[in-house]
Amino acid sequence: MAGGQLVRFGAATGNTAYAATTICEVIVFNTALSPTDRARVEAYLAAKWGISGVHTAATATNDPVGAWLDKSGNGRHATQGTGTARPTRAGAAMNGRTALSFDGSSDWMTLGVQAIGGNDLGFSSGSPFTFAAVHRPNAGANTHLFAKASGTSANRTFAIETRGLTANYGFRLRGSTTGLQANGMVTGDNDIVLFTWTGTAASYLSRNIPTTSLSVGTAAVESEDITIGIRTASAPSGFFAGTVSEILFYNKALTSGEQRRLTEYLAAKWGITLAPQVSNVDAQDWINRVYANGGTVSATTASAVNQFCVDIENSGIRDRFYRLNLFCGAPDASLNAVRTPLFRGPSLGGTQFGNATDTNVNFVQGDYAETGASGGLQGSTGGTAKYLNTGLAPSVLPSVATGHLSIWRAAGTEGGSFTRIPIGTRGAVAYELQERSSGQFGFWGSYTGASNSVANAAGHRLVSRTGATALSLYSNGSPVGTESTSTTPTSLTTPWWVFESNNNGSGTGSFFNGILRAYSIGESMTAGQAASFYAALNTFMAALSRT
Repeated sequence: MAGGQLVRFGAATGNTAYAATTICEVIVFNTALSPTDRARVEAYLAAKWGISGVHTAATATNDPVGAWLDKSGNGRHATQGTGTARPTRAGAAMNGRTALSFDGSSDWMTLGVQAIGGNDLGFSSGSPFTFAAVHRPNAGANTHLFAKASGTSANRTFAIETRGLTANYGFRLRGSTTGLQANGMVTGDNDIVLFTWTGTAASYLSRNIPTTSLSVGTAAVESEDITIGIRTASAPSGFFAGTVSEILFYNKALTSGEQRRLTEYLAAKWGITLAPQVSNVDAQDWINRVYANGGTVSATTASAVNQFCVDIENSGIRDRFYRLNLFCGAPDASLNAVRTPLFRGPSLGGTQFGNATDTNVNFVQGDYAETGASGGLQGSTGGTAKYLNTGLAPSVLPSVATGHLSIWRAAGTEGGSFTRIPIGTRGAVAYELQERSSGQFGFWGSYTGASNSVANAAGHRLVSRTGATALSLYSNGSPVGTESTSTTPTSLTTPWWVFESNNNGSGTGSFFNGILRAYSIGESMTAGQAASFYAALNTFMAALSRT
């Protein structure tokens, strides 16, 4: 031995604490073994002495994996020494590449104790870092893909959490019990989740989006040495169920350009479809919010929304909108894309108003089709009241003296003597559009409305009050009715509902039972602006074959 040192088995020199054990074989090497060499030695000894739980390299489906090797050269290998707690090689490869499968009940791995305070991975109160993961969650609520291996939720240094199959991704920082959340975990989806901590007060989280889309202020990350695990935050509950393909750490906050390059690299490597990228900032923001909410958007729809936004800007009417929803995007059980409004304020950089998504009451996936003659969202049929709550009330507008409401409806005949309300809120006054057997009516601040005698007309309907004695109703961009009675609109605090009118918090029973393809709320429009708005909508509807 080096230096002529004496090696004793069973006790140290001068130590009377003798071991009570059986030693079968001892092997000494004059070099540090690589993980591959060590695995071969362990497999040899296990086979020779009949020891279970030690395996050779995982080469086949369901082979257990005890070591997932770090390719950074820093030796931070993910390991699991207990055979029954090891993940397995996934049977369904991602893009032809191997992934690890975690069973959701006992599988987990650890990176061991890292000197976080010493900036091994950059996690300290002033040190930025970035974390990225490629994974497919299969089941489970309140499980943890990657987390501090002990401690309460209030003191996890970081954790990426799955909060139910239709809920959130979350990333917690020490000192923050709420963390940053991005909606949209969907079972069976292959996801790229990227989290950046700037080292001060800003953090960013994105899901399948080339650049960060969400940000919050949060408490500082505290320095400490922790055990990091692909597992539950505190054993033995909350184990992750699904596959994990790749995990990356950087001891810096990646810039937007670096985040884009990393996300696009991972997407190409693992065969993941990212959120489409378009030129208009409003359109891109909507796409990003749809993905953050758990929805998806096709390239065709992304292009159509982009062109619509360009047309709106070129017409000089972008500032007219406090809320606009085109009811588009891929269908899913929660209608995530459909309920995400395109505009939530008169500018993207200004204050955003109303609910982040339209609150759904009784709509189901089968009520929606994106394209074709039935494209849009089908209203109440069979007596079931269905509506969306925008969360936006007249009282939120700068003034209710002027303003507009609009809807785009598909062709259809309600039949009989009826009053249907596709959008509205009312109390002592009314802000709503009505479809009646005798035609259409538009109200803004009074129950004296502008009307048109043509019933069941398909297309765009808009009511606009430009002054105390100037209320106009437009159909497909053309004026069809006016009302000159002098009124002084008063405000309401009850938010607008779509497919029904909000009557002081209750429905009127006049729910709209046709198909709506869009709605908008905002500042008043002149005849020229209403025509430009209709033209932009008409181009959009044609792009989605909503004939």
